[in-house]
Amino acid sequence: MLPLDGARDPTPFLTTPANELDATLSPDGRFIAYASDESGSIQIYVQPFPGPGGKYQVSADGGRYPSWTKGGRELIYVGPGRWMAVSVSTAGDAFRAGTPVLLFEGDFAGAGPWAHYDVSSDGERFFVLPRLEQEEADDTLVTFVFDFFDEVRRLTGE
Repeated sequence: MLPLDGARDPTPFLTTPANELDATLSPDGRFIAYASDESGSIQIYVQPFPGPGGKYQVSADGGRYPSWTKGGRELIYVGPGRWMAVSVSTAGDAFRAGTPVLLFEGDFAGAGPWAHYDVSSDGERFFVLPRLEQEEADDTLVTFVFDFFDEVRRLTGE
């Protein structure tokens, strides 16, 4: 954690022998959801932020890439080939989680150090990247344009 005022000395939020990944703050900033392999498989946990308080496991069969819905009433995460949702309550200082439910299944992109999906602000739609076959991926061309507005001015003569 890095304070935005004062000494600005970073301090770890969590120090364990496990690997913690994919941390995301709740919309109200009072809880943090993350993935951890402390149980031997990667699961989703929630803890009060910045603490103190207990830790809650919200996934049942593994998970990565937690994402809070805009209102903070659901936590979405990705399990092997499936997207799951857990209803949550953060009333007062207490955290409660329901039973994970299957949203949908599919072979979408998801490997790597970041989430390959996003949830719309109303929580009703998901944006996911399709998994490309290897030959499609090999033929994919990506173009980066730096100084975009300067390039537009140059091309339009303005």
